[in-house]
Amino acid sequence: MDTRDQFIKQIEENLKGNGFPERKVSLPLEKMYEIADSKGLSFNDVLKVMKEKHGIESLLETERVIFSSAKKGSASQSAPFSFNPEELKNMDQDELKEKAQSFMKSMSPEQMAEIQKTFANMSQEEKDEIMRKGKEMGLL
Repeated sequence: MDTRDQFIKQIEENLKGNGFPERKVSLPLEKMYEIADSKGLSFNDVLKVMKEKHGIESLLETERVIFSSAKKGSASQSAPFSFNPEELKNMDQDELKEKAQSFMKSMSPEQMAEIQKTFANMSQEEKDEIMRKGKEMGLL
């Protein structure tokens, strides 16, 4: 096994230890470039091989690289997160808790930002209702 394959194996083990492929996993971008460079590798080439041969997608952000399964990633990207306050009001506690847990496991940073933006734009009554349900479930 050559250096590149060993490095890819290390990354895959790290990802699996953090819930991959069921979850997206992020690692510090600068550190990944430094480690690859210390091994005489191009991190960009490593990412390309991971995508082509291992089905692991990567998204480079300012401070981190986000890994996702190519199989799972395409499905989750085609069905973006929707956050409808009226729908949440009509859910019972168990439904709401299940929905929240499901979304939290698969959320990208963009989706988290969307939730924060949506919550910020809600009326005070809508925010109060969500907070009340969260307290009833013991989440807050």
